[in-house]
Amino acid sequence: MTNNRYIIKFSKTDLRLLIISLIFFLGLFRCYLFTQSQFKLYSFFIMIVYLVLFGRNYKILKQSKFAFLFSIVIFISVIYLNISSTVLFNAILYFLQFFMIFVLTNYLTHKYGLERCIKAYMGATIILTLAMDISILGNIEFDPLRYQNLSSYIFGNKFMVAYLHIQTLGLASAYKVIKKNNKKMGVNKIWWFLYAIYSIFICSKVDCNTGMIGLVILGIFLLFPLTDKIKKFLSKPFNILIIMIIANILIIGGKFVLESSFVQYIIVEVLHEDLTLTGRTAIYEMLYNIISQKWLLGYGYNSDTITKLIGYGNAQNGILQYALDCGLIGCFVFGLNWYICIKKAEGQEKNIWPIFCLMYAFIVCSLVEVSFKFNFMIILAIMLSVPLDNNLEENEKRGD
Repeated sequence: MTNNRYIIKFSKTDLRLLIISLIFFLGLFRCYLFTQSQFKLYSFFIMIVYLVLFGRNYKILKQSKFAFLFSIVIFISVIYLNISSTVLFNAILYFLQFFMIFVLTNYLTHKYGLERCIKAYMGATIILTLAMDISILGNIEFDPLRYQNLSSYIFGNKFMVAYLHIQTLGLASAYKVIKKNNKKMGVNKIWWFLYAIYSIFICSKVDCNTGMIGLVILGIFLLFPLTDKIKKFLSKPFNILIIMIIANILIIGGKFVLESSFVQYIIVEVLHEDLTLTGRTAIYEMLYNIISQKWLLGYGYNSDTITKLIGYGNAQNGILQYALDCGLIGCFVFGLNWYICIKKAEGQEKNIWPIFCLMYAFIVCSLVEVSFKFNFMIILAIMLSVPLDNNLEENEKRGD
């Protein structure tokens, strides 16, 4: 008799939610088979349709109010310096993309439960990741212009390759944990470990050290036997923000860290990078003057300010990128929304610990890359939706 305890089965409802999630993800992550204009038109249409279909419940909209506020700041940052029909279209699109991540996640969790929501997102992410890997292993490169001199695969450059693999592992782990709590289903750590090794191989093939580090961090947090007390500490919203702030200070302003022989060994011998972190330290030094010129609302989301100034790159840091694009107001509202999302999931670390692990992996990636965009918003949206699933409350009361 076949042992199918590790086989993931999809009911008709699961398949419907998978299709809904996949269509939505295709409106967030551009497929390079289509032009930028074609993608934006598709994304705008999908976001409007989904808002009409899934955004009519007051409870769901109320749950997403701080995400709405953050999306409004994104919108304002785009139009306040220069407004035209094209700029206005882009501003509305960015607003819808950010806001609808939270609306759809809250809707799916409220109506179908967090388990099915994560299952649908996991399935959609796997499909995107599989398509991405086929283009990588087949050496199929898109975007011949090579934006910022980076190879582009079917859904983006090497960083999107890494983020999708990290997201796949995190969501798969979260689904297994919730499934185990609900129906006593085991977690196959062997398959998880094999896929993690494969993901590191893919990241190595596209030369993305940031992705490899993110995968290692995710693995450490997931597989290391942390006590409930430590998990509780690491899932407190205030503690998370303090950890992130300290880490950013050390990376951005702590030159003394780079003077450590151990750190130099890791950077040069293990990661095969130079001590300027591939030019990042020079960018960090110039950012203060750039940000201070438009410190309130920044230069506008997706404005490519650094590229326009020096010909390539971005802020090379998740928080600094929001400071550059949306100013201090944007950073504050981003942090506020983040805090609220974590707060909503507080006390549920046993049930959704892999989501916290996924968040820490992206925090580490954000120290040297711009990784606080749509992938990260999906993590926050899942946390925000936790109170809408009554099953998690029942599990907590039973002590599962």
